[in-house]
Amino acid sequence: SASGPIAWWVAENFSTFVKAVVGIAPGAPANLVPVLEIGNFGNAGANNTEGNPIISASDRPAYVDRDFILKFWANSPRFPHQAFESYARSIGHESPRILNERFNIGASGLYLKKPEKLKDLPILIITGELDPRHPREMDGALAKFLGADFIWLPDLGIRRNGHMLMIEDNHIEIAGHIGCWLDSKVCPSSNGLRQMG
Repeated sequence: SASGPIAWWVAENFSTFVKAVVGIAPGAPANLVPVLEIGNFGNAGANNTEGNPIISASDRPAYVDRDFILKFWANSPRFPHQAFESYARSIGHESPRILNERFNIGASGLYLKKPEKLKDLPILIITGELDPRHPREMDGALAKFLGADFIWLPDLGIRRNGHMLMIEDNHIEIAGHIGCWLDSKVCPSSNGLRQMG
């Protein structure tokens, strides 16, 4: 998610230490994110084609409220809504810098200087269909830019997932697909892809 740009930067600058990158609805490097100026921002969070960007005040930690969590993280019918209150209480503050970099506010995003260096790394981007900040077109364009494999879950017949794939009710099935991908890309001698039941 918001840490995606950091992962791409690390993979570019320290590729000898990176075996693979699995991006679960990851933010893009600033190369693909339009610069948003604070003074000309307009209706924050309203533009889905740009991932519903927001501005975070840089002089204090960034917090999200229940409405934000419901709209962007807990909007899926696969989210464990019976545990929503506990989940919401677990959300602490975010770094305003990382959020502003994620949305390239004032050209603050992390740019890749040599994105071609990532083409030789195994990279997977995986996204669910109901994630309001990660439409298929956006994450597909990111995968193409990075030379990555792209799993749009509905293409596997997996529907109704949102942003929090790791805690939604089919997280074990999704983890299995990630494991199969890692087997085939990182450990090809481990008998290839496991069959999923």
